[in-house]
Amino acid sequence: MDKLSPPAKLNTSGDASAQWRAFRQTFELYLKAPGDSSKSEEQQVAILLTIGGPELLDVYNTLEFGPASEQCPHPEYAIKKVLEKLDEHFAPKQNEVYARYVFRCRTQKKQETFESFVTDLKLKARDCNFGTERNKMIRDQIVFGTNDEKARADMLKTEDPSLEKVIKICTAHEVTKSQLKAFKTEQSMTKEESDEINSVKRRYAKGKAVKNTESAAANGPNMDLKTCRYCGTVHVFAKIKCPAWGQKCKKCGKENHFAKQCKTKPKVHAVLESSTDEEILAVTRKNTKEGIYIILERRDSKEKIKFQVDSGASVNIIPSKHVLQEELEATGTTLKVYNGMTLTPKGKCRLHLRNPGTGKKYSIEFVVVSEDLAPLLGRATSEKMGLISVNYELVSAVQTGVTEPNNVTKKFPDVLTDGLGRFPGTVKLTVDETVTPVVTPSYKVPVNIKQQLKEELHNLENKGIIAKVDEPTPWVSRMVVARKKSGELRICIDPQALK
Repeated sequence: MDKLSPPAKLNTSGDASAQWRAFRQTFELYLKAPGDSSKSEEQQVAILLTIGGPELLDVYNTLEFGPASEQCPHPEYAIKKVLEKLDEHFAPKQNEVYARYVFRCRTQKKQETFESFVTDLKLKARDCNFGTERNKMIRDQIVFGTNDEKARADMLKTEDPSLEKVIKICTAHEVTKSQLKAFKTEQSMTKEESDEINSVKRRYAKGKAVKNTESAAANGPNMDLKTCRYCGTVHVFAKIKCPAWGQKCKKCGKENHFAKQCKTKPKVHAVLESSTDEEILAVTRKNTKEGIYIILERRDSKEKIKFQVDSGASVNIIPSKHVLQEELEATGTTLKVYNGMTLTPKGKCRLHLRNPGTGKKYSIEFVVVSEDLAPLLGRATSEKMGLISVNYELVSAVQTGVTEPNNVTKKFPDVLTDGLGRFPGTVKLTVDETVTPVVTPSYKVPVNIKQQLKEELHNLENKGIIAKVDEPTPWVSRMVVARKKSGELRICIDPQALK
């Protein structure tokens, strides 16, 4: 008992009944500790009142224990009698309807663990008098109140699940999310020589911004301490650790850095990139001498970065390892690699660079990606920086003979008639039965083309090119819509799953 810390004092603020139940359970465990079997009942009552604190002592002094008897000459010192009287005093005035209302309103909070959520549900169920339906009621509330939509979907798919089953499902989902987060934050930094061919299409989604969900606030034991370029002190590279975060610079008026670290210059050659539909064809060979490269220096951190100059690219790309979390801004850009793989940028940023060869300074906007791609300078940026030049006067148009359409239609009148025409017979497509069918979710259609898309689909249906399907089908490919330069819509499917 001498080495065992006593329980905390009883605090009757809030739910006094729940506080007393928790205190009594802790006290009884305390009495069962080694070395206390010889304590008399009077000593046990003294221990109870001492560790319970002044609030419990005041309650004890108001209790009436009744007359003494031969079996219990001093009821006020009988530990069982004292605990019974305290139970009666702290017993809540039960209201079953209200208790069930509180139970039904209980949902899992945003950052709350599932274990904490289900434990609190079980505690609240004690006052609801559910009887034999207790487990089913708790099971239902877990399904209603969980904040994990995927776990809820799995529970609804399970036929008549038990309480143990839904707890197992939710626990598995929580553990899986934690493991996936660990995979995401502990990426390997090993660099391997590789050839990468990137064909990236950049599209802007109207009214939609990419939210950066990753946080740089994690402060692990293996993180290096470095001199911060924003405050000038030494700390872990995390915005919550930087004293300049949220502060306004007295020199330039911008936020998140101190004036002594401000890099604002009177005049900078600005390079701007803006496009709504751009194509990037970049052939990158890492750790080789092939291709055209230039080394630029970051003006703030003096970091030297090797960029590939690509005259066929129309956007600038940089991996996230060269950019701090607090430098990122939201972007509505979507990057799609030529093989169908979609890359979701972490955001965009503007870097202040210097050409060590010429001494010129530039402010360039980059799209930031998680993948370890080679840093890339697009055509427009490279041309404005003077890295490449195009002799437009040497470019000539190549003209070829064009056959008059009327001559072709006159020569083949039985083939070239009005309309699209239709081949005779029926085509049967054979599908490998061993392949699992895939139902691909559809893209959201921009509001400004919805009506035009609906009219075009009706037109194609009327011409017999497509047919409306009103029943389930094992294979579904998502529709891809693009606007042509003429204003018409190009409608096709994304066959990625079919490949």
